[in-house]
Amino acid sequence: MDMKKTIALLVAAACLCALLAACGAKPATETGTTSESATEAAPAAPEFKTVGEAVAYAGDGNYQSSTYEKAYVYVFEKDGEYLRVIAELTPEQYEEFSALDFLADDYAEKESAFLAELPVTKCESLNGQMLSEEETAALVGKTGEELLNGGWTTGSGYDLATMDFYMEYSPFEYVVTFEKAEQLENSDDFDEEAAIKPLKVTSVKFFGLGNSATDVAEYMPEETIDYLVLVNKQNKLPDDWEETVVLEESTNRWGETYQVEAKALAAFLELQKDLLDNDGIVIELDSTYRSVKRQQEIWDEFEAEKGLEYAQQYVAVPGYSEHHTGLAIDICIEKDGVRIDDNDDMIAEKEIFSKIHAKLADHGFILRYLEGKDDVTGYAYEPWHFRYVDSPEIAHEITDAGLTLEEYLGADAEAAE
Repeated sequence: MDMKKTIALLVAAACLCALLAACGAKPATETGTTSESATEAAPAAPEFKTVGEAVAYAGDGNYQSSTYEKAYVYVFEKDGEYLRVIAELTPEQYEEFSALDFLADDYAEKESAFLAELPVTKCESLNGQMLSEEETAALVGKTGEELLNGGWTTGSGYDLATMDFYMEYSPFEYVVTFEKAEQLENSDDFDEEAAIKPLKVTSVKFFGLGNSATDVAEYMPEETIDYLVLVNKQNKLPDDWEETVVLEESTNRWGETYQVEAKALAAFLELQKDLLDNDGIVIELDSTYRSVKRQQEIWDEFEAEKGLEYAQQYVAVPGYSEHHTGLAIDICIEKDGVRIDDNDDMIAEKEIFSKIHAKLADHGFILRYLEGKDDVTGYAYEPWHFRYVDSPEIAHEITDAGLTLEEYLGADAEAAE
C-alpha cells in the first residue's frame, strides 16, 4: 500500500439533556436558543498546562486530533463532557511535529514526548453546542430541506430500512430519522440530500462527535487543493503541495495509524460504514500518505543496499508517487475474522471487491489502477488502491465510463514509460 486527525465516532454516554456551556456559540437555526438553566448547569472546562496532560486525562477513550500549520487541536469525551484543547504552534514546532514518521516503530513514543511538552493555549467545553432535548424535539415535523438550510449536513451514512440518516450539526453528529418513503432504493447514484428534502423528521437522537469537531476557523488554511491532481510516473507532485494539503490521522482496528487528506478521510469513513452496515464488509486503512522526504529515504536505502537498477524497478521515484498526495488509500479487508492484506489474496476476493468497487463513486472515490489499463497508468491492476476526487458526480463520470484518471483528464497515455 500534514493536519493529522483521528476520526472516531464517540457513542455518547450522555443523555440528550445537554449541558449547554458558555464556551462557543451554537450556529443560529430554527431550533431555538440556549436556555439560562442549561447554561448555569454546564461544568467548567478543566485546565491543562500541556496537551500531554489532556491526553492523560482523556485516558483510553476515543478522540480526534488535527494539526494545522499554526495549531494542534485535540478533542475528546470524558464522563459525558466533550472538550476541545488548542495548542498554538510555532513554525519550528510545526516542522518538528510534521517531520515525525508515522511508519517508524518509535512514532508513538516521539509523539507522546512532543505533546507532553506542548503548552495549551485554550481549553473549552463543546457541550454548549450540543442540542438540548427541547431543541431536538422541535425538529420533529420539519422537512429535510429545512434542516439542510439550517446548517445540517449529510454524508456520514444512512439506513433506508429504518430511514436513519447520520447527519452532522457541527461539532456533533445525530441520528435523524425520517418518515418512511417506500420509493427510496439504495443505488450507486443515490442522492441523500435530494432524498430527504421533502421528507419530515420523526426523531433526532444524539450520536457523538462529528467529523468537523476539530475544525477551528482561525487556524484552517484558506487555500484548497486540486482534488484532480495527476501524479504518476510522468507527472510530479506540485512543489508546494505538502505545504497546503491538510492531513488527518486515523487508526485502524489493529492500532496502526495513518494520515489521509481531511476530506478524503471523512469520505473513507463514510464508505467504511456504508459497506459494514449494508454489505457486512470490513475494510481498513493499509497504506495512505507518505511524504516525499520519507520516499526519498526509502529510495536511498534501496539504492544503497540493492543498487540503482533495483531501486528504479521496485521503488517509486520520490515526488512521483500518488501516495504523496494524501488522496490515495490502499485498503485491506477482514474476512471471517482474518485480516487479508496480501496482494494476491486480495485479487482473489473478486466478489468482495466487486461490492466495494460498486460503492466507491458514491463517496467520491475511483478505482485508480484498472484491470487492463497498465499501459495508461503505468501500474498493474490494484483492486485495493482508491483515489479520492472529491465529487461523487465526477467519480461517477470517471467510473461509469470505465476511464482512468489519465484518460478523464486527457493526459498523454505514456505513464508506463
